[in-house]
This record gives sequence, structure tokens and C-alpha cells, in this order.
Amino acid sequence: MDASNDSLIKNLINDPYFHKWIIDPDNACRDFWAHWADESEERQACMEQARATLLSFKFNTTSVSRTEKDSLWEQIARQIEEPTPIREMGEPSNNSRQLWYGVAAAVILVVMVVFAYNKEWNKPREIAKTELRFIEKVAPEGKISSFKFEDGTTVKLFSGSVIRYPVNFGEDSREVYLKGEGFFDVKKDTNRPFTVITNTLRTTALGTSFNIQTYENENKCDVSLVTGKVRVDMLENSSGRVRSVFLEPGEQAVLKFDDVIKQPFDIQETISWKDGYIYLENKSFDETISILKRWFEVDFVINNREVVENRLKGKTGIGTFKNQSLENILRVIGYSFEFKYEIRDNKTVILTF
Repeated sequence: MDASNDSLIKNLINDPYFHKWIIDPDNACRDFWAHWADESEERQACMEQARATLLSFKFNTTSVSRTEKDSLWEQIARQIEEPTPIREMGEPSNNSRQLWYGVAAAVILVVMVVFAYNKEWNKPREIAKTELRFIEKVAPEGKISSFKFEDGTTVKLFSGSVIRYPVNFGEDSREVYLKGEGFFDVKKDTNRPFTVITNTLRTTALGTSFNIQTYENENKCDVSLVTGKVRVDMLENSSGRVRSVFLEPGEQAVLKFDDVIKQPFDIQETISWKDGYIYLENKSFDETISILKRWFEVDFVINNREVVENRLKGKTGIGTFKNQSLENILRVIGYSFEFKYEIRDNKTVILTF
């Protein structure tokens, strides 16, 4: 088995959701790992090897501090990087696979102890109640906000978007809650996955950059991956099944009714907003109006819309704008869609065809 497969096996051993598949899977968990394994025979082989390795060890519940866990991880990393010693004639075989199994045992010890996955894991126990304190930030209307979390992760928020996060991230996870649109550049931390939760999707990454757009009034949500890898989980649907997809750079997860599908996306079109660009190229009339509403926080009133329904079909806008007033943009796209405009009190735009 090559180094890439060894790395995949170690990642599986370190994945709590994989532990659940072995110990106490529900239908959603079974479906997720079955779908994941179906993508290649190598994945199936790695799953079986990781499962066999995990089942070959038993651990008692104990308490391990974050410092002790980090120290043990460093020791494990050094063992992996050290070359296998040359054997003298007649010495017992100790190939790289056997060496890795020894390392895997240490990895399992850390992971299984931290997550308390043992035969007593589901027994009732006292849990100290700690009140989490959260910070909420809102991007001002018509502006893009940028800031950095305490772990070094940065986020850009689109106009009117809201993000909520704890004052301090936990030892094993980093979770934030998003309404609107945000671009995340995640600081890598293999011990603490970074998760963005919207009203419909959960996106989990270790170190990567991606864009999330979700607007409740439009009943849409999509995750667009620029670098790295992420897992996107649909939180719920009418069937009760959890749908999950893995994304590669250039792929987008889109919420479609009761499912999440993968599709390619145009990076410039999707993330140009974070640099202040209003991308209207090849957008339909309705898409154009929706984008301008979010950028300028204005309402649109459309006169004689019923007369021009057919005329608008197939027509698209033109141009990408930066540092332009709403009036200048309306003047340009008005030629494409053939309307006249009037701006009242900087809050309402009247369009007449």
C-alpha cells in the first residue's frame, strides 16, 4: 500500500464519523460511507484496513489533556518520518507497513481516548454545564466586512450578512454560524476541523478557502471550493437522510430541493464580490435585480412587468462594475433590458419598460 493510502487510512482512523460507522451507525451514517467507498476500490480497501486496525484495539476511558495529546502527536509524526532501519541477516521482518501499524496504534490511542469511544461511552455521566458566550458581527449595508478569528482564519462578509461564533473555539472543533454570504480562508489545524453552519448545510474543512452563499428568502444555499477539500452535509430533508458530498477545487455544492448536487462553477463570477466587483455579465433580468438589491440595499418597483415578460426572456446583462454608483450601473444595464429608471430617496428604484 503506497504512502497516499497510508495517509488516507490514518485520516479515517482520526475521523469521529468513521468511528460512529464502526461502533453505532445509523442509516445516514451507513449511506454516507457506502457512497464514499463506491468512488474507488482503493477507498474500499483503506476503509477495511482502518476498520480492522481500530477493532483490534480496546481502551479504557481516561482523561488526556490537549498538551499531552499534542505531545503524543509530535512523537507519532517523528516515527512516521524516520526511515526504517536496515536489518541484519536473520533479523525478523519489519517492513514499512508493520512500522505504520505501530504508529497507527498510537494514533488510535489518542483518538479513542479523546472521543471516549469505548464500551462504556453511552453510559449516563455528569456533564459540567458551561455557558458559551458568542460574538455576532453584521456587515454594514452596502459594504464588505473583513476580520480574523482568534485561530488565524479570515472571513469576508457580504453586505447585510451575519456571522455568529464563540468567544473561544473549543479544543476539538471550530464552529461558526452564517446567514448571507461569506468567503472563508481557513487556518489549518488538523486537530480542530473548521465548520460553517447555515440553516440547511454544514461545511467542514481543515485548511482551505471557500465561498458560502445562503439567503433564506430565496431558499438557496451553495458552497464553492477554491482551494483544499471540504465535506458538505445537508442538515435535514423530508426523507430524514443525511446527504453528504466531498468537493475538490472548482466544484460547487448546490442545494436542490431535498438533495445536494455537485457542479463546476466560475471562480471569478462567484468570488469577485469579495474584492468589491459587481458581476452582472450574462445575468438574467431577475438575477441582476437580485444582485443589485443586495449590493445597494434598495427596493425595486417594476411597472408594466406583465407587458414585458416575453421581451425579457433570453436577455442578459453586461459588465462587471467596481466603485460605481447605482445610477451609473442602471444607466448601462438599462440599454440591455430596455427600461427607464427613477431613484427615489436612495431607497426605491422605479423601473418602467
